[in-house]
Formats: sequence, structure tokens, C-alpha cells
Amino acid sequence: REGAQEAAGEARPSQTQRLVAHTLRNLHLPFREEACDAASAYSLDLLLDARSPLAPPPAKAAPAGWAVEVDGPPHFLLGSRTATGSTALKRRHLTALGYHLVSIPYWEWDAARQWGGREAYLVRKLQLQRDAPPLPPLPPWPRHRKPPRPPRPP
Repeated sequence: REGAQEAAGEARPSQTQRLVAHTLRNLHLPFREEACDAASAYSLDLLLDARSPLAPPPAKAAPAGWAVEVDGPPHFLLGSRTATGSTALKRRHLTALGYHLVSIPYWEWDAARQWGGREAYLVRKLQLQRDAPPLPPLPPWPRHRKPPRPPRPP
């Protein structure tokens, strides 16, 4: 459903995404909602400016900015906290495109009220991402080989 809405150009942010955006406004951080990455055509929930006050030092700065993805229940396998394949792939692509990716899982956001406030939670998430070492690049999939097939049942 989400992909069809994105393809049709219909952005419908969730209530949680609207609350995260409201909290970022309260922190006076410049961002755009439902930004579109030109290289991949991915819709980004919230795109913080690379020159944000919480941005990494220039040596670690992401030229593309900070992609904040608000991940509700449809982004996870049923009954677990494991991201779906499409969510995991989008995260990898955005990181490879040069974004600092900050994921806001719904259960953390819901619990943030009890942790000392949602503003403190967002600042902590952004600071953790800022200070994290860069992820190693993904190895290229050999073009001359097909992916392995699962064994046939007897």
C-alpha cells in the first residue's frame, strides 16, 4: 500500500511521523517532510539538512543529509522487531547513497515519553548516529553467478 501511494505521489504521513516532525520543529532543526531522493526515487519521511546543529564534523558529514525514517508496524515482520526485506533494503540503499540514516521504531517512540521526553530521545538518536563509525560497503554481487537455489524437496 505504501509503495502504491509513493508511486502515485500521494504522501500520507502517519500520526507518529507527524509527531516526530513536530518534535523536530520544537528543537529548531531544519528539515523537509516527504522529500524525494532524486537518485533512487525513494520517499524520505524527514530529511534533515546536513548543516544541522547536530550534524557530524565536516570529515564525517553526509553530503546528502540525514534521512529520518519513522518505522511503524508495517516496517517489521509480524510479531517481531526484525525489519521487513523492503525496509532493510531501503536502509541499505539510503546509507550507500550517503545519507546518515536514523530509524525511529514505533516502540521506541511510544516509550520515549517514559524515558525523559521525546525531544531528548531524538537528540540522543541523532547524536548516536553522528558519532557512529561508517558502515563498511556492501560487497558487489557477482554478475556472472546466479543466486543459490534452495534444495528441492525429496
